[in-house]
Amino acid sequence: MKKTLAFFSLLLVMGMGFQAQASKYKIDQTNLDQMMVNAHQIETMSIFDLPDVGTMPDNQKIAAEKDPVVALLVCTFLGWIGGHRYYLGTKTVNCLWYFLLSCIGVGGILVAIDWIFLLIVVIDKKDLSPYIDNPKLLMWTDQL
Repeated sequence: MKKTLAFFSLLLVMGMGFQAQASKYKIDQTNLDQMMVNAHQIETMSIFDLPDVGTMPDNQKIAAEKDPVVALLVCTFLGWIGGHRYYLGTKTVNCLWYFLLSCIGVGGILVAIDWIFLLIVVIDKKDLSPYIDNPKLLMWTDQL
């Protein structure tokens, strides 16, 4: 009971201190009006105003910039958090799914399958573009 009383007393004293300091501030209405006159309107942007997928660059151009060996190495070491998917340009939500599924043990299976498909791309020198910016959680389903 003594600790509770001491705590509330401390809060009361601090509250009075903040109240006393607040009285130092004054609002200059003419300066405030002048700031409002000189202010610029800022346009807000919604997440729904983002460009369409059709306006994104072609996967072939991005695939030329991505190295399948690097993707394979990232999958080897950071696959459990979806690092290889992030490297390949997939949305962060898929990387979050990899992490969550890895926490319950299922993610290891996905990472192993991704690793095998990336290894096939490296060995056979196949096209990496089907995996670039692939929105599906199972990026290899179109390749089966």
